[in-house]
Amino acid sequence: MSCRRKITADFTGGNLTSNAGLLLLRERDRRLGLARSVAGVVHDPRDSARVEYSTEQLVQQRLLAIAADFEDLNNHDQLSFDSAF
Repeated sequence: MSCRRKITADFTGGNLTSNAGLLLLRERDRRLGLARSVAGVVHDPRDSARVEYSTEQLVQQRLLAIAADFEDLNNHDQLSFDSAF
């Protein structure tokens, strides 16, 4: 007697990124404190009550974007959907 089994394959992948190396750089930055140090010397005239992202977060985003070869800033909105960012 033959037993039939249904096999289903799903290739959606979920949340994937091709920029996973940035996670290593981010952790290195956290240990070294580069973004924190740079943010500490950058004058931020923004109204703190209306700030969504800290200066440190913006500096870290910029550093990682440069490392990922996205230095022209024209795709940062799109990159915000990337799991690595």
